[in-house]
Amino acid sequence: MIPISGFGLQHRAMGNHVSTGIEELDHVLGGGFRLGSGILISGSSGTGKTTLANTIAKAACDRGEKVLFMGFEESEEAMVATMLIPGIDLAPALERGLLKIITAMPEAFGTEKHLIRAFKAIDVFKPAHVIVDAISSFERMGSTRASFEFAMRLANRCKDEGITLIMTNQSKGGSDDRVSISGIGISSIIDALVWLRFVEDGNRLKRTLLVIKSRGSKHSSQYHDFIITNHGIRLMKEVVDANPGTPDKDQ
Repeated sequence: MIPISGFGLQHRAMGNHVSTGIEELDHVLGGGFRLGSGILISGSSGTGKTTLANTIAKAACDRGEKVLFMGFEESEEAMVATMLIPGIDLAPALERGLLKIITAMPEAFGTEKHLIRAFKAIDVFKPAHVIVDAISSFERMGSTRASFEFAMRLANRCKDEGITLIMTNQSKGGSDDRVSISGIGISSIIDALVWLRFVEDGNRLKRTLLVIKSRGSKHSSQYHDFIITNHGIRLMKEVVDANPGTPDKDQ
């Protein structure tokens, strides 16, 4: 396989904004995410990363777009069943052939075989979007360097073909969580960074969301409380309606 140093930059320009499936989040992102962009959803365990990724997947399938979901943490059956709890029914998209889920334990193959498997699925299924849950599991395929190259090669493949790439990452948590936002050093190739975390509020924990960057979009620079209900994710209205932030410096 071509070494990572052999790749040139032939990435397609990002496309139009499309909905995440959550109206309030679209507002926070400055109109939704850009087609063909790289999106990283990072946060500690239980913050809602997989739920948000599957919300985006369902919204894309509802628009008639193909989504390839690569899972490294749970089986297809388990994930589909779990997503019913927050009201995300993936079965219709699977039945219509718009959603394809491939799963594997990270330890099952070496990095190269995982990458070949991913590329073959892209070649055959021809998705508009690829979701990876989660890149924090990549190090279990081999070394830190190998996991970095896996992520970079996959990201380059998607960007070259105009495929939207959504990746989740389980970070360590805590007040300094942002310093390890990707865990494997790929933040520079990501166009949008969404950080989820728990915050103590009296005697309870609440979830908050922050868009750290959204390249090419005017996005909110504020924290936004959100909840996961049996009808999906809801950002709290009174916080979301705050004025959006300044245009992202990376655009």
